[in-house]
Amino acid sequence: MGLSSNVKKRNERIFEVLSANGPLTRREIASAMGVSPASISDYVRPLVTNGKLIRGGEGADLRYFLPDQITA
Repeated sequence: MGLSSNVKKRNERIFEVLSANGPLTRREIASAMGVSPASISDYVRPLVTNGKLIRGGEGADLRYFLPDQITA
């Protein structure tokens, strides 16, 4: 079963926001997309599980980023 077009568009928007702005907090992504931080948690969970996003840090330092944004 494929992803709905709404989910695909939402995922693309998350990727665009992170690509343009670098690693961001859940709140920063939510602000850029005009949705709640709780919604972002639901949106990024499967992307992290599938390796499309990386989750780094803890607590207030938690950031989401694209795999190609990892620096040595």
